Amino acid sequence: MTSSSLILIAISVFVTIALLVFAIAIIFFGQDATSRRMKEAQKRGLNPRGQTSLEQDSRIASWAKLLSPIDRKVGPKDKEIRSTARKQLIKAGFYGTSAVEIYFAMRILLALLLPFLGLVIVKLVAPSLTANIVLLIVIGGTVFGYFLPFLVVHNQIQNRQQAVRDGLPDALDLLLICIDAGASLASGFKRVGEEMESVHSVVAEQMNLISFELQAGVGRTDALKNFAERVDIDEVHSLTTLLIQSEQLGTSLARAMRVYAAEMRNNRMLAAEEKGNQLPVKLSLPLVLFILPSLMLTIMTPLIIRIFRVLLQT
Repeated sequence: MTSSSLILIAISVFVTIALLVFAIAIIFFGQDATSRRMKEAQKRGLNPRGQTSLEQDSRIASWAKLLSPIDRKVGPKDKEIRSTARKQLIKAGFYGTSAVEIYFAMRILLALLLPFLGLVIVKLVAPSLTANIVLLIVIGGTVFGYFLPFLVVHNQIQNRQQAVRDGLPDALDLLLICIDAGASLASGFKRVGEEMESVHSVVAEQMNLISFELQAGVGRTDALKNFAERVDIDEVHSLTTLLIQSEQLGTSLARAMRVYAAEMRNNRMLAAEEKGNQLPVKLSLPLVLFILPSLMLTIMTPLIIRIFRVLLQT
């Protein structure tokens, strides 16, 4: 294979990967006319803030027309599988009706493209490939490409859940201040969502969604249950149960929220202390494998040199 052909193949591989990355970036981070109108209305004060995931829905709406035929032809048809995927995407912050179609279409496209890219790249490094290596690359690339969107969504869910754990105590404090000032629970959610956008964007987004549902006529109990399902962590489930029971039993909502916020803050401190106590155990392995041999080598090197000098002199 000549050098010119190698350069041509390398350029084609680079262009293919760049186009794939650019397409994925446009799907998840691009802006269309709807998104621009939402931002302009937000600047004029017509929309509440903290709508990151809602804007993502409008950004990918145009791409759903291109990817939905792939999902309709080769995507799963089982309603239970699609319902489970829908719930996971909501937890990850993708609320659009076409999110499920794009999700399964991306899994199929990546399962087809990654093996091809892997073969081209490996062919450039090692031109002579056996049939077993080619089969291994194809199977590995297909499996990795098919499960890559699932891993991305799972990682997004974990990051958002941790963000809610970190910001929920502060949100409860602000909500408690609003309630003590005489505001209703619905207006308190809206105010907290506006105030926490720059600090805890995920929590602000959830507060805004609760406020939107309440303004749309959804019952307070149903809105809180939807909030718990969107986040799906024990802290939020306990909080929603506490708020629902306080409303049903007629107890003081402010007192219950104050106690729960203090309890969440204590739990967060205990979790931080637990991670700190685990640190010496986690450091023992790299200490034994990397630091201790280097230290022993540094200490023993002068002695070894001296021993060899004495043996050579004799």
